[in-house]
This record gives sequence, structure tokens and C-alpha cells, in this order.
Amino acid sequence: HAVVMMMTSWNWALKSYLRRNGVTPITMWSTRRLHGPAATYRYQVYARLARRYRDRYDEMMVTDTRDVLFQRHPFADLTSPACHFYIEHPTRLIGEVPTNLRWAKQFLPAAQAAELAKHRISCNGIVIGGMAAMDHYLDRMAADIRAVPLKVRRHGAADASLHHRLEIGRASCRERV
Repeated sequence: HAVVMMMTSWNWALKSYLRRNGVTPITMWSTRRLHGPAATYRYQVYARLARRYRDRYDEMMVTDTRDVLFQRHPFADLTSPACHFYIEHPTRLIGEVPTNLRWAKQFLPAAQAAELAKHRISCNGIVIGGMAAMDHYLDRMAADIRAVPLKVRRHGAADASLHHRLEIGRASCRERV
């Protein structure tokens, strides 16, 4: 097992604690001015890690530990090496949540935003799967985020809508509640 945690450069006490407990801290140098928000830039870092370790590990999980609560072991019951995503609510749709709908309209063409509005919300704060599937997913996410003009990307949350678009359109992803 390898655990990597991205963080800002100034949190020396946490980095020391993580190292003592077998976690590799990685400093993420990101500025909104150059990369857009850290929440979107992290996909560039994730994609590099997936590419680097694709042949070393069998599975990969990316998660935003600030807003994800694990109710069971995240690798339990994985039935395939596909990319797995988690539904935030059993019935609510993207179009029913004003923030998600606003992000879709802000970062996607109108037709894609309208199509996305009909689907349930999946959490881009956690995605898990086999290395090949994760490498592909993260490479697409990173490329799609880079394609959003920086001026627009600086407004934040492009990652949520781009994640939804990828997950809904991919047969290699499996939904988990």
C-alpha cells in the first residue's frame, strides 16, 4: 500500500506526522492566478501520479479528504478494475441542485449542461478503480480542465461538471452508492 497526501508547503507539522505514519506528503504548488483553484489543479497532479505508478500498483483512489466520509472500506466489494464513482444522493439530480447546475452552465456548452441536469450527482471527491482505468480517467480530467480557459477556470468548480460529463459518458465506469 502507498498513501500519498497533497498539501500546501507551509504545513510542516502535518508533513512530519504523515511521514512518521507511513504517508508520503507531496507539496502541491498551485496558485489560482497560474493554475486555477487547487481543487481543479489537483487533477494535473493526480494524472502525473497515475502515469508514474500505473505499472507499480493494481488500484488507485483519489479523494478530497476535506469532504469525503468513508462509511466502509473504500476498496470493499470492487468487482472490476473499472473506474468507480459514488452517487451523492440516491435520487437528486444535478439540475435540482442550484450549485451543480450553475457549475454545469458555467463550464459546459448549453446542450451538455442540459443533458447533465437529468443525471444524479456523483462525487468527484472520490473516484477509485484499477490503474489503467484511473490513468485514463485522470488523463481525460486533466486535459478537459486544461481546455477550460484560465480566465474561466479561475472561478472554480470546473472539476465537478467535467467529472459528471466523463462519468455519465463512460461505459468503463461503475456507479456505487
